[in-house]
Amino acid sequence: MMHVGRLDLRAESNDLIVIFRPDFADGISAPSSYGGTSGGPLWVMSQQALHKDAGAAWAKLDFHILGVAFYEEPSPGGQLQILCQGPRVVDWLYERIAEEVKYKVP
Repeated sequence: MMHVGRLDLRAESNDLIVIFRPDFADGISAPSSYGGTSGGPLWVMSQQALHKDAGAAWAKLDFHILGVAFYEEPSPGGQLQILCQGPRVVDWLYERIAEEVKYKVP
């Protein structure tokens, strides 16, 4: 999900669903399916990162994962949008990774 796009949020089953609607440049059409993106991260990049000079070092806070893609559906305007499981799922995944890593790294 490397396109610039818009985010929307909705509550569903006591969790937050993040909706990603990509914006495409003129002359580039939207795909007919986002098949294969399920499980992929929805990265958010800071404004500072967007305006860094070429070759500048990245900082940890330049990016963070906001959601994990799991489904696609048409938006109200008809464009295909990607539904992402929200922060609660991301936090759960980070906790599992941290548990695994601490047992393998001294």
